Amino acid sequence: MQATTFQYQNLRGRSFKGQDLSGQDFSGADIRGANFTNATLVGANFSQTKAGLRRRVAIALVALALFLAILSGFMSGYGAGVIASLIALGNKLNPHSFPSGVVALTLLGVFTAITFRKGLASAGGTAVSIAVIAALFAAIASQEVAVVALVQTIGIVSAVAGVMVGALAVALMLVMIATRALVIMAILAVLSAAVGTQFGIAGIESDQIFVIACVVAGAIALVMLCLSGYTGWRAWKGSRRYTLLRSLAVAISTQGTMFRGANLTNGDFTGAILKNTDFRGATLTRTCWFQAKQLEQGRLEGTYLDDAAIRQLVVTKDGREQNFDYCNLRGVNLQDANLIDISLIGADLSEATLQNADLSRGKLVQTQLYRANLTDTCLTGAYIQDWGISTDTCMEEVKCEYIYMQLPTKDDPDPCRKPDNRQETFKDGDFSDFMAPILKTLGLYRQQNVDPRAIAHTFKTLDLYHHQGIDPAAAAIALKQLSQQYPEAGLEVVALEGRGREKIRLQAVVTDAVDRSQLSARYFATYDEIKELSYRDIQTLLTEIAQKDERIRSLEQMVKTAIDSNKFYVETYYNLGDTVSEKSSINIEGSTVSGLVQGNITDVSGVVNLGAISGDVTNAIGQLPSSDEPDQPGLKELLTQLQGAIEAETQLSQEDKAEALEQLKVLAEAGQKPQDAPLKKMANTAVKVLKGTIASLSEATNLVEICGKLLPIITKVLGLP
Repeated sequence: MQATTFQYQNLRGRSFKGQDLSGQDFSGADIRGANFTNATLVGANFSQTKAGLRRRVAIALVALALFLAILSGFMSGYGAGVIASLIALGNKLNPHSFPSGVVALTLLGVFTAITFRKGLASAGGTAVSIAVIAALFAAIASQEVAVVALVQTIGIVSAVAGVMVGALAVALMLVMIATRALVIMAILAVLSAAVGTQFGIAGIESDQIFVIACVVAGAIALVMLCLSGYTGWRAWKGSRRYTLLRSLAVAISTQGTMFRGANLTNGDFTGAILKNTDFRGATLTRTCWFQAKQLEQGRLEGTYLDDAAIRQLVVTKDGREQNFDYCNLRGVNLQDANLIDISLIGADLSEATLQNADLSRGKLVQTQLYRANLTDTCLTGAYIQDWGISTDTCMEEVKCEYIYMQLPTKDDPDPCRKPDNRQETFKDGDFSDFMAPILKTLGLYRQQNVDPRAIAHTFKTLDLYHHQGIDPAAAAIALKQLSQQYPEAGLEVVALEGRGREKIRLQAVVTDAVDRSQLSARYFATYDEIKELSYRDIQTLLTEIAQKDERIRSLEQMVKTAIDSNKFYVETYYNLGDTVSEKSSINIEGSTVSGLVQGNITDVSGVVNLGAISGDVTNAIGQLPSSDEPDQPGLKELLTQLQGAIEAETQLSQEDKAEALEQLKVLAEAGQKPQDAPLKKMANTAVKVLKGTIASLSEATNLVEICGKLLPIITKVLGLP
């Protein structure tokens, strides 16, 4: 729709029902009584607008509230007069009058107590039920008892109904913020109560008894009126005991501005007055409510605004030291919010905006942040254990000096700080670099329909950041010496991340018991000492170590490779201890996610020799037995067909073809040794990597179609899960 400005215009009573008003500017406009039902208002600006009731509607509702107050006073007074008559008359007309009056007064006392403890609905239902049941039993006894019981029931029901009607009148008046009319309402209620009392005690001839009845009735009526006023006030304040009463008052008063069913995504209501406004069923994703006024007086059912705590949070944008554990905060707008020390454990913040918010020391354990915007957010000291992020979680320019990977517990008090050295902090861009391989790996998991939180690692990692370049030989020697100095650490390199020659990150798995801060400090102290040596001395030292452990040369080469190409090597492939772990990695390069399984150092060098790899795959497949049934191909025939499809696929890059063929080789080797558990595990990973490799291809390509048919059969033949 063409951009139109409605700034500061008088739009009272206008209808925009069902219209597309995306991006329109209504700032400062008077929209009282306007109808935006089912309108599309994406990005619309309603800041400083005035919503609510039109004047004639407001007058009609005030008149209704005053009428209800008069009715309440009369009913309360009448009921009080009837009960007072039973007490004042004693046994002069009926021997059962006084006991019946005392019982009625007792029931009103019970009604008052239950109203305070459990709410008006429960109290009224209890009192009326008891009175009616008592009357029914009395009717069975005798005519005299039945008459008194009937009078007693009328008095109780009238008084209770008066309290309920009066509470509704007070709540309705307060919801409309018509506080000046409360004085008039109180006067009218008292006067009508006096009239009702006279009707209730009519028929008493003795002046003395009449005076006694008036005093008792006046006291009862006054208590009932005070109870109705208190109940209405508590309902207006949002007490959970009076939720039904408040909902009824809001429903009656919400005859003003209508946004029911409207799409208000990214809308802005900053500083708007929103009393008596209907937001039921509206889409409020990332809608800004900062400093909005009287929002609680609207109809908010079915939205996150219906929760008083969440409503207060989005209006004030101040969540310091507050607890929102397991709350549904999906789509809320907390841009620029102060959320220091907030607890959001298990909360759902998907599609929310936290841009430029301060989440310092916030607890984000298992917090869902899918498609959330964390641009410029401060996460210093936050706890991010098992948080739910995805590749479409926006984390540009996140400000973070350090982070905690888990929430300390009594059994495991270590918060797993990153960077590991407590004397160090993330430099500019470090946190984004730290998260980059995680996000890319999440992309692979998403392609394979795997929930990353379901396979969260139980080990702890040591992350070593080099900001001013790195000497591969010095790094390799320092790592080796660190493993010798701290054998209990079980140091095992699992990731190398290159960001050019000026920045590189090494990640290693360590045992739970070690002090990672101490390991980090010791590593860099050793690295700096070695780096100060001359080139000849470093090479001599490297040669001496290589004589005992030739793997040190491989580690040096890996560091060089990471410097020269922006790659991530994820999962275990190099152990610095006495035994070599199974070599396995997922290589993430640029935007491509693929896998390298059981390769040597040349597999990660970035050099692709497709012919040699294809020959190795053909030889591996050739060692499989042929199928005995021509009409039912075996593993050998299936892998041969898949190999041909991979090599013929024009939409696959040479690198992707090489990596896909490597996975076929693993599948062939697993087929040769079906009882080998480690090989079967590697084969399962190879199938996942193949699925990830073809995920970026069009579904119409031949390879995608063939993989869709063959991979399930291959998985079944190999007995994979």
